[in-house]
Amino acid sequence: EEESMTTASLAAGGALLAFGPAGALLLVLVSHKANLVIVVTTSAFAYLCSAVVSALLWLPVPEALRGNPYAIIFPSVAVQFFFRAGYVWLYHRIEDTVEKSIERHSVARARGQTRRQQQHGGPSDQSDDSENDPARLRLELNDWSSGLAAGCGFGGMHAALLYGTLLASEVGNLGTLYQPSCDIMPSLVNAAVVAALFSICDCLWML
Repeated sequence: EEESMTTASLAAGGALLAFGPAGALLLVLVSHKANLVIVVTTSAFAYLCSAVVSALLWLPVPEALRGNPYAIIFPSVAVQFFFRAGYVWLYHRIEDTVEKSIERHSVARARGQTRRQQQHGGPSDQSDDSENDPARLRLELNDWSSGLAAGCGFGGMHAALLYGTLLASEVGNLGTLYQPSCDIMPSLVNAAVVAALFSICDCLWML
């Protein structure tokens, strides 16, 4: 029982360490704005697509080359960069579309005010200006919070795929897993540190 409790505590601590950076951003920054939730979801899906493409690229690799780490490292890095850059490109396209829609709304609103002034022979009623103000329609897409939200989704999904399978396989097991390459640190802690650092790097790169 004592050994099982140690493994449970280790798994809980590893999960907090691995998902801490992305989870903190999600709770403190993203949860207060609906548009940032959409950004997190779509960026997480972008990383998931990059992982699927990386796995598909790994399938045709000959068995003799699968022991060489560079056979998958460079293609995977290139695929992640392509999807990250593609997501940012698509994001800016959506931002431009929203800006053009706001401009059309502003022009239509100005024309409507001018028409009402001509019809009534005086200034029109401005009581609904606060509701129709174009500034209120702006989503503030291209700011630091949106960049961090995109990095939170990208890095959170990266951490989940990197650490989630190991965590799920070790929860409830007796004893502690160590790897020959790092026999002074449990694998759950080692992998949690790597996942946390990758999520932080993803936030910075996306920002």
